[in-house]
Amino acid sequence: MSGVAPTESADLELMSQDYFEELRGVLARDCKMYKKTLECYQYAQFLEYKDKKIAEAAPIYNQLCDERNHAQSCLSAGMIALNTKGAVGGSGAEYGPLAFKRFDQACSQGEAKGCQNAGLLMKEGGHGVSKDVPGAVRYFDKACEGGERNGCYYMGLMHLSGNPVGDFVPDKMQALIHSSKACKLGHPWGCANASRMCKIGEAQGGIARDYRCCPAATHSRACPQSQVTACPSI
Repeated sequence: MSGVAPTESADLELMSQDYFEELRGVLARDCKMYKKTLECYQYAQFLEYKDKKIAEAAPIYNQLCDERNHAQSCLSAGMIALNTKGAVGGSGAEYGPLAFKRFDQACSQGEAKGCQNAGLLMKEGGHGVSKDVPGAVRYFDKACEGGERNGCYYMGLMHLSGNPVGDFVPDKMQALIHSSKACKLGHPWGCANASRMCKIGEAQGGIARDYRCCPAATHSRACPQSQVTACPSI
């Protein structure tokens, strides 16, 4: 029907299209002309997530990772290699080493998720990456120290079960400590594991059978003073 004004939602849609077009241009200019690290990273993010042009984003991530030690770009490059199985920015079937390299670079630059992902690749092995349980634990530990809840959770699991071939010995107290850290960071299974360990007790691991001894596992600070000595230092 002629003369009908567009709805507010249509106006907003047109505004968002114009905004994204302008943003794309600004980021592309600042990256290509001025070589700004953050703008190049944001431009690559725009290409990957908004435009779905992963093949164009990957080389930008790789360059930022190799030449500018940009942790988030290393992480993104690793995820692309992993998710596309080396089809983009990788080497086909042996995409694992490239993904691991990028995650390791991200970890070295302080990106905790890079540490976590490197640890997962080493824990499972395959696709050109050698299985290395003690090595995986070191990466999980770095991830946990960096505040990555999944890293703490995996540390808890590794300490709880150990490694069947005997190169990583179970440590129930460390399992409790890391599960509780995961819980504090918001990991529900970290809370569940810590609570269970305290509830059933672990005599050989030195854990008291009293779940009040795990305030971190229940987000409570109600641990009685008389039992503090039985609680791990978390």
